[in-house]
Amino acid sequence: MELSAATFVRSFPEFLDRANLARAAVTGVQFLVVAAIAWRIATAFMLRPFHAAPSDDFERRAGAFYAARVGYSVCYLISIPVVIGWLFAFVPGYAPYRGSNFDRPYLVLAFLGWGLAALAAGGVFERLRMGRSPTPVEAWHGFAFSVVLDPFLFLGLPLLAAVSDRLDGPTFTAMAVAALLFLALQRRLGHALLRLYGTIRPVAGPRAAIARQVADEAGLPDLSVWLVRAGGVNAYSMPGRQIYVSEHLGTALDDAQFTALLRHEAAHAREAWYHKLVRHLPPAMMLVLNAGPAFVGELGLERFLFVIAAFAFIYARVTNHSRRLEKQADEYARAFDPPAYDSMLQALHRAAMIPSNTNQRRGTHPDLADRLTPETAAQISPDAATTTANKQARSRAYLGVVLYIACFLTGLAISEILIAKLE
Repeated sequence: MELSAATFVRSFPEFLDRANLARAAVTGVQFLVVAAIAWRIATAFMLRPFHAAPSDDFERRAGAFYAARVGYSVCYLISIPVVIGWLFAFVPGYAPYRGSNFDRPYLVLAFLGWGLAALAAGGVFERLRMGRSPTPVEAWHGFAFSVVLDPFLFLGLPLLAAVSDRLDGPTFTAMAVAALLFLALQRRLGHALLRLYGTIRPVAGPRAAIARQVADEAGLPDLSVWLVRAGGVNAYSMPGRQIYVSEHLGTALDDAQFTALLRHEAAHAREAWYHKLVRHLPPAMMLVLNAGPAFVGELGLERFLFVIAAFAFIYARVTNHSRRLEKQADEYARAFDPPAYDSMLQALHRAAMIPSNTNQRRGTHPDLADRLTPETAAQISPDAATTTANKQARSRAYLGVVLYIACFLTGLAISEILIAKLE
């Protein structure tokens, strides 16, 4: 077989099969509506213990909130293979593999509809954390921050449209281009876009002096600190020695606590390049899932499940490594001012609605009780009643995952019947 640039380009699948574009648009709306209903039912079910907890009992409310947030994340991850499986196996009349006419609008628009519903569902947690709905400006910048730094949103859908239906040259080319774009976004391109959108801005005033102090302590003269104009509660150490802190979190911390937070993130900025690579690997691994059509076309739907299992195994190993790096960052930052660091951790968990004990031993961050000094940890230990309530909230969250999948699949089945009748 002759190998030339022309034959290589022609081997890419047709991006739009106009004959089925209208039906694909209906599929996108179908997944948007069905997923939104499923998310609504599941999150309401999982958040019931949160709303029922006394307003002055932070540990119980935080335990219920955290359990629901974990349940939401599990639903998100499980949904990806569920969407792929439904489109490839259960939709009547849908034949995903047709050589050069491989029909991608179904995939792209279905994932777009589901993804928008997932974003909207996740917004309820930010509203509960802040105690109010985000302003339009906060909502826009929160969306921009997610789109730029989340490869599933910014790169996943284009990759889904570009990969072939086999593990061939076009597929590996598309994946390589997506990986390079992801690295560019992580290094400089993403930062430039966020500045262009006005989503991030440098710290100013007294806190700019704090940022310079922390940079000098860490021996990182090029370290820069930026505030994210969104309602989230998080801080990030990004490649290029840039630290992002959400404005909502910044207002929840006093100057001593803010200094302690920056010292923790500066410790991450001091890490060797290979540690940073491992720590930022999970988002990049999501791109492999977006190449699902190629794996399914080459291996079959059943064997694709082994790819999912391998993904989960590697993700667990990466999480364990990231957890060790978090402990090292804790040790570095605490050495400067132990009381201030303990105070910062407690303020951070309160703002993020995370209980002192989550019983999630495989997460990236250790529990608050494990990060505080023993004396401080003993003062915030929850009582037996709160511990029992939090266990019940976790059990309810896992039931919520089952409820979400059941509602999602039932909704798709019913809507597919209705669409067939209308057609």
